[in-house]
Amino acid sequence: MIYIVANANCVSGGPELLHQFCYHLNKIGKDAKMAYYEKFSFPTMKTGANLSKTYNRYNCQKVDKIIDSKENTIVLSEGELWFLPRFKNAKVVIWWLSVDNYYKSMETKYAKLYAPLGMKRKKYNPFDNKYIHCVQSEYARLFLFNKGIKKDNIYSLSDYLSSEFISGTINESSKPKKNIVLYNPKKGIDFTKKIINNAKGIDFLPLENMTHKEMMNVMTSSKVYIDFGNHPGKDRIPREAAVCGCCVITNKEGSAGNDKDVPIPNEFKYDMFGKNIPKIIDRITDCLNNYELNRTLFDEYRDSIRRQEDIFVDEVRKIASVL
Repeated sequence: MIYIVANANCVSGGPELLHQFCYHLNKIGKDAKMAYYEKFSFPTMKTGANLSKTYNRYNCQKVDKIIDSKENTIVLSEGELWFLPRFKNAKVVIWWLSVDNYYKSMETKYAKLYAPLGMKRKKYNPFDNKYIHCVQSEYARLFLFNKGIKKDNIYSLSDYLSSEFISGTINESSKPKKNIVLYNPKKGIDFTKKIINNAKGIDFLPLENMTHKEMMNVMTSSKVYIDFGNHPGKDRIPREAAVCGCCVITNKEGSAGNDKDVPIPNEFKYDMFGKNIPKIIDRITDCLNNYELNRTLFDEYRDSIRRQEDIFVDEVRKIASVL
């Protein structure tokens, strides 16, 4: 049995990816099930009702408990590593969906739960070659390698955009575009505000309070998406924007700092220095005024995004062979 642990009260890209993994494992003949938890409680059948309905299309069954035996495998993302000491016998897979979020998660939970009890931090050390490590991004791979994880103990297990999103944007190039610049107000807003305040005459629209379908409609009718936040993994929104036809402009933080996770032309990536704000605005203006020319520079990126599900399926087969 392969148990995939997920937060019952979180509906986002991370939990969806965990369900996609469960779906594809079962599709190739593995016995995989979801184990939901609430707050810091161990997985029980009482949890996960709302979440499992959200991802019904993946047909994932859930369990009421996890059996810690050598025949079984536990899959934990970097946000659930406080469960590590509970498993003494089962094979453990740590799936690094994010690097930055690991530090945020563990610092918060260690301070609240474990430090007051006098528990040693090393008890929760995930940087051990006794675990199997999967990475969603090249950024995470390099991070683990620098932490001493052996190269042959790191497996690629990336992700892909939902089939609804991919199929819904096949004809995006035929849709009329507006001179609108999109941004995520939850990421890098301080630097983004500086750009907005200095970009007179340019219309900016925050991606907030929208359904998935509404986001897709806005993206397919806009020309530019900018992202100057942290990039803890291979982010979905820049890929969604790109596959919708947007020109994508980012910083060089996190996964955006390499050409594998965010493979856009280097001239569309900027260090977040004040002196670069006029250059960024010039780049935005050029994308708006010469959209058709600039959008072709992202054709290869868009094509790679559309192939990501096939790549993910191959990666699932490889990791399944050692589970």
